[in-house]
Amino acid sequence: MVQDFFAGLGDRAAVAVVLLAAVAEELFFRLAVQDTFGLLGSVAASVLANASVGRWSWLVVALLHALLLGLLVELGFGLLASSTAHAVLNYLTWSGVRHS
Repeated sequence: MVQDFFAGLGDRAAVAVVLLAAVAEELFFRLAVQDTFGLLGSVAASVLANASVGRWSWLVVALLHALLLGLLVELGFGLLASSTAHAVLNYLTWSGVRHS
């Protein structure tokens, strides 16, 4: 499904989607959820939101992803660091899907 979505987009549009998705997710999970429920709450919410994406093995990846991004904010590196890391991971995923 992801491959079909990105196949119809040009490179610039795909990169814009990747960047916007990363910033939107980080704004929600770090500023709204993590500020309210803490690191563990934001990790749990993120994993639950991504639970339907793939198999059980995906939950481990989602857990590590959410934990590392949350820790960037928790340790004082800020939203820019977590958004940048998220965007890079999204781009690498998109790039891998696009070239497979």
